Amino acid sequence: MTAVVPLLPGYLAWSRDQGVTDALRETLVLTCCDRLARVLRWLGERDPARAATIEARMRGLPDEALMRALTAPESGFRLGYDGADRVESTAAYLEQVLTAEECRLGRCDVAGGPVWTALGDRCFTFDGEILVAPELEGIVIDFASPNALGTLPHIAGAAEPIDAGDREVALGRIGDALDIVQRTGGGAHRMVHAFTRVIVVRSDPSTPGFYTSASSTLSLGRAVVRNPFVLAATPSELADGLVHEAIHCVCDLSEIHDGRWLVGDRDVYHNRLPSPWTGRSLDLHTYLQACWVWFGLWHFWAQALEADAIEAADGLRCVGRAYQGFAGGEAVERLAPYRAMIRHDLADALGTAQAALRDRMDRWGREVACALDQPATP
Repeated sequence: MTAVVPLLPGYLAWSRDQGVTDALRETLVLTCCDRLARVLRWLGERDPARAATIEARMRGLPDEALMRALTAPESGFRLGYDGADRVESTAAYLEQVLTAEECRLGRCDVAGGPVWTALGDRCFTFDGEILVAPELEGIVIDFASPNALGTLPHIAGAAEPIDAGDREVALGRIGDALDIVQRTGGGAHRMVHAFTRVIVVRSDPSTPGFYTSASSTLSLGRAVVRNPFVLAATPSELADGLVHEAIHCVCDLSEIHDGRWLVGDRDVYHNRLPSPWTGRSLDLHTYLQACWVWFGLWHFWAQALEADAIEAADGLRCVGRAYQGFAGGEAVERLAPYRAMIRHDLADALGTAQAALRDRMDRWGREVACALDQPATP
């Protein structure tokens, strides 16, 4: 299809898909296959027999099992960002996840230490025990894999095992958050499920009492929630985080599909400007993604209110938070000094999106005011 960026105003207003979801999912698959081919080429130059064995094992798997392994967020990181100097560890990772898929299909037994699937949804131990991660609406909820407890690329904080009580609270709140997304329906619901493969739950002792969500372009489709069992981690905040991180994934994939959002040399990425939503200093690329994230969140919460998927006071708080950066046109105006560094179609799409959102907010506000002015029905 043509460029995705010009379609983002309709797509992230959850009104028109226009083939965007399918195009981005295809982009993810093709990207993973390209990365795999590169790793196998590197390995073949060093150890042809080992590369041939891995290829034969992949051919022996059903397509569903192979795609599970190759398109998992952790595989995207290992295949895409472990360079030629780390091909040995990448090959060992491929061998492990292939073994895990073979075990999942009942084709082999584990000899040695535990073996995790790439998605972190199964762990096979040498004594025959199988640990199974919970799933909610088809999304893996990972509490215990090395991804939940180890270091994650570009994800801040520490991690420690989660006790049973906190695990139960977290699972319930994530379920409630997904229920808000489901009851809101439409494009946002489809997007969250298309671009969230795994939710990694981390108990972060470095920030007790603090909840946040995160994701990384290095591991597409993995949302990380830190301390989702604390008081601040309400279902609405978790729903906000899941939509937020899925939009980041959409932005990352659209850039792979269309080409770089910023033009010029790498120095353009060093420009910084304050976020009109949080006040934090963001690099230019992150700021552009933030504009789309908050645009999508405004429309999500507006639709959640219209669908009665959330209490009015909570929904209006979320709508107001998302609108804050667009209220005076600031989101796009702050980009003016950097316009020459931004793809033309991206800058134009953001201008279109902000104008449409502000117009809809004005109309929505008038409709609410009119409804409040109506006399009560006897």
